[in-house]
Amino acid sequence: MVRWLVASLVFGFSIALSGLASAQGSVSSPFDDSVCMSPSQVTASLQDPNGFYAGAPKCEKLCKKAFKDCKQYVKDAASCQNAEINDDASYAKTECEVEFEHGSESKTCKTEIEQEHNSDHSASRSERDAALGDCGSWAATCQATCSGS
Repeated sequence: MVRWLVASLVFGFSIALSGLASAQGSVSSPFDDSVCMSPSQVTASLQDPNGFYAGAPKCEKLCKKAFKDCKQYVKDAASCQNAEINDDASYAKTECEVEFEHGSESKTCKTEIEQEHNSDHSASRSERDAALGDCGSWAATCQATCSGS
């Protein structure tokens, strides 16, 4: 994901300029991996809708409930991702300040981080929207398998 690329670039900068950073300690994110489930992971965890509730009492009600839950879990995952994107950008901007202190290099570094930050948010919104669509498709297929219950 783009977030991983940004983290790799920031890490690369810190390795390249390790003299200053090692003397002052790390200012990058303390997390080595995402702590959030992605929206697409939420929908990937759904059971096959072509029979999961088929024949079950209150099939349609269960499909509707699953749809509601799916939408909420996707929104929760996207919210977590957005918080993570914001946190990562904040750490990266602090890294710019440590590596370049002030001036045009720091400003350029922060501008690049902001561009990546905006790109990551755009990708996150797209993934959220696609996953919400997947929730709807799953629910429609689920309800189509119900036998009028």
